[in-house]
Amino acid sequence: MGRHLVSEQELDDLKPWVRAKIERDATRGGYTLIGTEELVALLKRYPQGLLVDARDPDAYEDDHIRGARNFTMEDSWWARTCKRGAFRRFLGPDLMRPIVFYCTRPTCSYSDSAPRCAVRMGYQKVYRYFPGIVAWMRHRLPLEGLKQRCVLTQRQATAEGPHGPGETNAPS
Repeated sequence: MGRHLVSEQELDDLKPWVRAKIERDATRGGYTLIGTEELVALLKRYPQGLLVDARDPDAYEDDHIRGARNFTMEDSWWARTCKRGAFRRFLGPDLMRPIVFYCTRPTCSYSDSAPRCAVRMGYQKVYRYFPGIVAWMRHRLPLEGLKQRCVLTQRQATAEGPHGPGETNAPS
């Protein structure tokens, strides 16, 4: 069984074959699985840690977990090999710094290949937030990105109304 610091509930919510694959990937990759509660705790405990959104740049721009940085992993081993130097520079020289990778959902392959590469490069505290940003959103935890700015702008416009703060279109 793979190493994990995740609530059994989040693992139990997965289909058995998905759970088995995720745990097998963690074991083979040498990284630790974490769930939502564990990620929140880890971010508080290690503010110097690195949270990595492994999705494509467009998805990252739309929305990402607050404080995350983007590094897109490639599908092919050759493409990952070519980006190895850029990946090492992105992760930095501190091999003991906690690094957490996430993607969209548990079945996303990017959040498996990224921590595997980090472990192979010698990083010691490598985690995979396997539930992904979908679960983060479901828990209504803080996000950043273009979609978030649009939501905030819409809320401000609704709250202010067309005539300024506190005014609405409602008839009197």
